[in-house]
Amino acid sequence: MIEVEDEKRRDPFGIALAIVFILISAGLIFASFLNGGWYWWLTLPGAVTGIFGIAGLSQDATKRTRDERGRPMVE
Repeated sequence: MIEVEDEKRRDPFGIALAIVFILISAGLIFASFLNGGWYWWLTLPGAVTGIFGIAGLSQDATKRTRDERGRPMVE
């Protein structure tokens, strides 16, 4: 039997995953600026990874009504 959840909550797994993506992005961008030369190509995957991390963090860190799997429900 599934209970209806009326409380708004955050998704801790999604928040942790988004922070990992942001840290990987920061590491790639930092390495590209530190090494120079052809390493500047690391800014592209770093930027894409950072965009995914920021989008995930904004989705999972806001309090929303979620189903039993943690996915946001349409209100």
